Amino acid sequence: SVLLQALVARQQSDGGFGLAGDHKSAILDTGLAVQAMTHARSAAPEAVPAGVIESAVGKLQAARDAALNCWGAHAGSCEFLSSVTAVTALATAGANAHGEALFRWQQPDGGFAGSGTATPFETALALNALSVSGMSADSRVRLGHAWLAAHQLADGSWGGSVGATAEALLFFRRDARPDLL
Repeated sequence: SVLLQALVARQQSDGGFGLAGDHKSAILDTGLAVQAMTHARSAAPEAVPAGVIESAVGKLQAARDAALNCWGAHAGSCEFLSSVTAVTALATAGANAHGEALFRWQQPDGGFAGSGTATPFETALALNALSVSGMSADSRVRLGHAWLAAHQLADGSWGGSVGATAEALLFFRRDARPDLL
């Protein structure tokens, strides 16, 4: 497709993708591009040229701070959204996703918080990434599952947010547990 070709054309020399063609590669953009291209390749193997996804995966793997076991915009920084996106992208592409990295943001009650208090949106994002990376049976994921189920509102939403509700529904669908209210 024209859109996929446009995405592939935006890959930078370091293998990553930036906000726009002239922007520096970013974890978030590279992770989202890997997910889109991997899904496109699974539908039509010839859709994404050889080496494109692999190069972007290499960029994500190289960007991981091994000492901190996370991803961030700068060396020595850990960012929740960058890490969730990287774990999801690496798992989607069949690479070692380092899902363990996300548990640094899990609160004792099971919710996940990028900063401050756990939210349904951040919890569902993390649980989706962990699920995609094959960690659904981990007891910490099960604790997050319980936290998320307990935070569904009476109107059926999570946090009154379309985004949080959509992410929660994706997780519960992926998790195949029929305990939605």
